[in-house]
Parts: sequence; structure tokens; C-alpha cells
Amino acid sequence: MNSEISIERHEQEPLASQSSGEKKRLRTASGLTLDKNTGPRAPSGPSPKDALLHELSAYIGRWATRFYRGRHKHDRQKVVESILRAMLPDSRIHAPSTRTLPDQIHEFMVAHLHQGLTLKELSEFLGYSEKYCSDFFILHMGEPFSAYLKGLRLETAKLLLKDSKQNLTEIAQAIGFQDQFSFSHFFKKATGISPRQFRETLLLPGSRI
Repeated sequence: MNSEISIERHEQEPLASQSSGEKKRLRTASGLTLDKNTGPRAPSGPSPKDALLHELSAYIGRWATRFYRGRHKHDRQKVVESILRAMLPDSRIHAPSTRTLPDQIHEFMVAHLHQGLTLKELSEFLGYSEKYCSDFFILHMGEPFSAYLKGLRLETAKLLLKDSKQNLTEIAQAIGFQDQFSFSHFFKKATGISPRQFRETLLLPGSRI
């Protein structure tokens, strides 16, 4: 029995009696980090990546609150898209929208032109106050809302007069006027001729209107 005990002790002794060089080789084989002066050794603290993740988790709640309070819908979308592109540079997942803010504003106005679009409705779409939206619109679109709306109505009316068979009442409704008389007054003031004259002129040979 004593011989069996001595054999068991003998089998365990090499782990305790290994030289420092042997211990280093074992640690290297286990995949731990290396030290340029003392050779392989276990890391003394979290990796830089783990430290950053820990810091992020500690502040993410507060950051998210400020993020949603301080930014509006379109601003938040741009930030999230940027984060996705940075985190997944090789991914096939693309941002859901590549349209610029002016594009989105223009498309919203075109889609709601027939409703008699107002600055208040646009401000609700953007998530801003009506007063701030007025300055915001000039900054991003290059002119006041009323001027942009007038130009959009006029160009849409010209296209419909030229390329569609809609009558004047239908065209008036399509660009947000309640009747063709209001539309005709608006069109003649802007172009110098009535919508009917504009359409008739298009039928003349060599017309470039």
C-alpha cells in the first residue's frame, strides 16, 4: 500500500517541481499572452476591447435617453445607419434608405400636394415646431416653403397640361386647389397666360413651351 501511495505522489510531483522554463513552455502551449521580458504569462486585466464594451454598457442607458430626446427622427436614422456601416463594414446588410433629407422633403410634398399642403403638415412630418421648420426648410431647400410650394405646383400643373388628358378641374385638385378658378388665377399670375391657353399653345407646330 505504501508503494502505491509513493507511486501516486511520484506521478504528481513533476507538476510541482517543474522549472520556471518548463512552466513558461506550458503556458505558451495553452495560448496565453506573451511578455517580451519574462516570456509567456497570463493577462493581468481585461483586454482593451472588453474594457471598451464594459464602458459602453455602463453608459448606454444614459446615452440612449439623450439620443432620443436631443435628435429627431431623420437625424436618428442617419446616426444609426452610420453605426451599422462602421460595425458591419463587410456585411451585405445595407442602410434602409439612401435618400437625402431634401429628397425626402420633396417626395413628401409631391405625395401630399393634392391635399393643399401646409407648412404645419410638413413640420409634423419632420418633427419640428412650425417656426423652426420654416428656417430649417430654407436651410435645406434653398428657399422659403411658400416659394418652393408655388414652384412645385406650377411645374406639376405644366406637366399635367402637357402630358395628361385631365381637365382643368382635375388638374386643379391634383395640385391642391379647391376649384379650377383658383387654379387658373394662380397659373395666369405665374405665367402670364391661362392654363387653357398654355395647353392650346402646346398644340401649335414648333411649340417649345
